Amino acid sequence: MKRPLCMVCLAFILSVFLILEYGSPPTDEFSKSVGENKIVTGLVYAKEFSNDKLVIYLKNVTVSNIYFQNFPKTNQKIICYVEELQVIKLGSFIQLRGSLNIFDKPTNPGGFDARQYYATLGIGAKLEKAVILNQTNTYSKRLEFLYELKTKLSDICDEIFNSTQSSVMKAMLLGEKKELDKDTKSLYQKSGISHILSISGLHISIIGMGLYEILKKLKVPLIVRILFAIIVMYHYGLMIGMGSSAYRAIFMFAVKLSANLAKRTYDMITALTVSALFLLLEQPLYVYNSGFLLSFGAILAIGLFLPVLEQLYHGMKKKRFYKWFLSPFFITLSVSLVTFPILLISFYEFAPYSLLINHL
Repeated sequence: MKRPLCMVCLAFILSVFLILEYGSPPTDEFSKSVGENKIVTGLVYAKEFSNDKLVIYLKNVTVSNIYFQNFPKTNQKIICYVEELQVIKLGSFIQLRGSLNIFDKPTNPGGFDARQYYATLGIGAKLEKAVILNQTNTYSKRLEFLYELKTKLSDICDEIFNSTQSSVMKAMLLGEKKELDKDTKSLYQKSGISHILSISGLHISIIGMGLYEILKKLKVPLIVRILFAIIVMYHYGLMIGMGSSAYRAIFMFAVKLSANLAKRTYDMITALTVSALFLLLEQPLYVYNSGFLLSFGAILAIGLFLPVLEQLYHGMKKKRFYKWFLSPFFITLSVSLVTFPILLISFYEFAPYSLLINHL
């Protein structure tokens, strides 16, 4: 199969990697404006509560000192740790004062590089001991509604499950990993199944295609059910934070349904590379993000390696042993072959029995 669009996207992705790897390293845009008593103004695009503290995420940021002398404008975002709990609306502009600092680099080889990790998310600094000075009355009613819905769903999980089970369910359904205790998180990581806690193609397929099939049973017109399913899944992505894996899954879901509308064949590899292109256009540093690499690597494995393994055992496809054991095992093996080096580079560990656990 010829994939001209796929090849163009791959060339772009390779170019981005080579430029970042061998070009001039990106500068720390906040390095010249760090210090105490900095005044930060920006648009609130996310918020959460962590350890009984309000954490606000800002974009479209400007930084000044107490004399309102502005520092150079930046395209990077800031995390603000607010001292007092206050009602902050998503989509509002807010002004805070606090201690501005950049993230730490690892002091030992192989240590966690917080600065690079947050840079891949477009976040360049953190404002600690922040005090809110001013806030606009205008805000995004849509984003605020999604946040309240997420909070309500989180409360329902707390009512139904015990604390440990609730934290796992909230991670799997709402993208909330803050409440996972260290032992539970470590158990999933060491077993090689931490991807279960990340919202990706599995969740989008179950929810999105489930909604699509329900509308189909109700005999809703094709274009209406496709648009409705895509819009709902897009807002689900906004509600859970729209990480790289969720963005990839929702984009590919939208392309798959749109292919039905256009009466064209859906090509998974092309949809995958186009979604990667759009993500890298927004944030080129995603090529260093482990979540991005694992998510895209897993789907690439299913699209490229799986057909090769299936072709080797083509004559057994009608046998029950192939259907119940070999077919799912080939999926697990394909994904493991591609993600194995990514896991080693990113986390320096690999569970030998993860192949069996993922297969089960």
